[in-house]
Amino acid sequence: MTPASPERIWTVLTTPERFGEWMGASFVAALVVHFPFGIDNHERVTLTETKEGGTLVRFN
Repeated sequence: MTPASPERIWTVLTTPERFGEWMGASFVAALVVHFPFGIDNHERVTLTETKEGGTLVRFN
């Protein structure tokens, strides 16, 4: 959970060079995982606005 709005979180998540603005992280590389038999790993991010105006961030 973060006090930032869903729009702010989405902007940071979709602009890797801005990761440093969020929790002091840095973007090193993006990785696509390919498993045998044609299976790909696709991560999902869910952003849910809270009553207080913040965001619940879930990574699946």
